[in-house]
Amino acid sequence: MVNGYIKAMENNPAPGSKPEVISRTVLKIINARNPKTRYLVGRGGKLLVGIRRIFGDKAFDTMMLASMR
Repeated sequence: MVNGYIKAMENNPAPGSKPEVISRTVLKIINARNPKTRYLVGRGGKLLVGIRRIFGDKAFDTMMLASMR
């Protein structure tokens, strides 16, 4: 499964978020007095949450697994 994930990331035509975007959020989380349970960070974060809400957990998990094969 890990190899499938790596392959999917290597073949992804859309580049991911810059490390600075992610690291700024991580720093914000570390310094937060009451950090949130989840953070939407980077490109596609909101889109993935929207897809999961529309299709449900089981269908979303199936789609994610299929994209990693």
